[in-house]
Amino acid sequence: MAANQIRPVVLIRSGRQNEPVRVPVFPLIQDPLAYTYLTLDTASTAAALQVKSTFGFGTAGPSGDGKNLIIFIGTPGNEGSEIIKTSGTTAAALTSITPLTATSFPHSAGTPIQLILYDQVEFSKASTLTGSKTALATKSIAADALETLYVDTSSGALYEFARYKETVNNTFSDYSDGVINTGYGPLTARKIIDNALSSINKKTSEILSDEFGFSEINNCQMEILRELKRWSFMQEFNKNLGQSTLNGFFVAMPADLDDQNTNKSVYGFRIGKESNMHWVDKEKWNELLEGMAYTTLSTAIALNDVTISVSNSSDFSSSGTVMIGANTYTYTANNKTTNVLTISAATTTNSVGTYAFQGATTGLPEYWTTFGQTLYHYPLIATTYAQISYYADYYKSLTQIVSDADTIVVSDPTVIQYYLAWKFLLKLNNGEETEGSRSQHNSYLIRRETLKRKETAGTSFVLKPRFNDWSRQMNKSFDDSNKRERLGNFPNI
Repeated sequence: MAANQIRPVVLIRSGRQNEPVRVPVFPLIQDPLAYTYLTLDTASTAAALQVKSTFGFGTAGPSGDGKNLIIFIGTPGNEGSEIIKTSGTTAAALTSITPLTATSFPHSAGTPIQLILYDQVEFSKASTLTGSKTALATKSIAADALETLYVDTSSGALYEFARYKETVNNTFSDYSDGVINTGYGPLTARKIIDNALSSINKKTSEILSDEFGFSEINNCQMEILRELKRWSFMQEFNKNLGQSTLNGFFVAMPADLDDQNTNKSVYGFRIGKESNMHWVDKEKWNELLEGMAYTTLSTAIALNDVTISVSNSSDFSSSGTVMIGANTYTYTANNKTTNVLTISAATTTNSVGTYAFQGATTGLPEYWTTFGQTLYHYPLIATTYAQISYYADYYKSLTQIVSDADTIVVSDPTVIQYYLAWKFLLKLNNGEETEGSRSQHNSYLIRRETLKRKETAGTSFVLKPRFNDWSRQMNKSFDDSNKRERLGNFPNI
């Protein structure tokens, strides 16, 4: 594992004064660079360690610099465990590792030895989560404890950080997530994982790792979201998508929209203070755009240019007018081989990529559709509606939990805590249910149903199927065209 992939976890107990900042040892040894174990008992002040194999413990080091290596002898939290360096000048034999300095404690045969990247922790603080950090202290990692502690005596609300340091080349890992000195909030992943572990009297370990906790929190949230069609905490209202432009007819979908290719996740789409536009499917959209051709400029237009180069002029008439930006140009020739339109002289400039239209209608947008992760509308934006904000109401996608400070979207953290405790107990018992795991699972199901009842209480809208509106639609007058409905009378479906 690369050095920048390992970073510490910062823990602070909530609601207690003068609590130390705690950095667990486990993340450092979770993925050792090399592993072996002692084959002979070793006395304190040992000058050589007899091991099963020295593969990976050579003098070249992880970076090939020929310097000392850092090894962890023992198990975190066990008395006598220690972190020392190996000799960078004495080549390791097949079954012998030479310490740079003698060991401090005796170790029995079978004691694990792991090659790690860091031997110290630097503690820092900042006034904001993204503010500049001030180093407070650097402490050697406590191998014989589960956590390395530091008491920050600073007053006021501050964010605590930590990063690992190695004393061979004096390099650092990435910083931990910042945590305010009052502790992680109730909706953060770290708080939920810690509460779940506490409820089953366990701590983070190789089996119950943080990565497993993050994964199961994500699974739980996805399971809860599937229980209802819409959850209030996933709704986004009046999201500003940017300003309209003259003759514009599309805007990019918001990045957090759940379904990027259909209208399933969109409640409404509008411009400024106007009413929501009417959704139309792709077939109806094509009917709306009958007679309209469009492309983009392949070359910028400069003042007095007598030609306009576009990406594709094959759909434009042999002569006529073309609307580009705020201007309408009359062209006398259309070379469909070179995609060049001939004009008298350009009076304004336009940049590459600007849309060029023929046969388009401008006005207040009334209809919209979506494809290719883009919201399209028609008519095009008229002068009156240019530089007005687009707004959308939609259902958000679920953001994955990947670190301690990430927060859940589900409004009740306890329901996820029960789910996580259930999954932890299952993992500890190789997937077999026990009385304890069943109890946690039942608590999760009860809490989830309570969450659903609270969510649906007071709901005032009902989604009706389309066939309820057939009678009104069948009473409409139709023309003799083969279109399913008149272009000017699309319903809001």
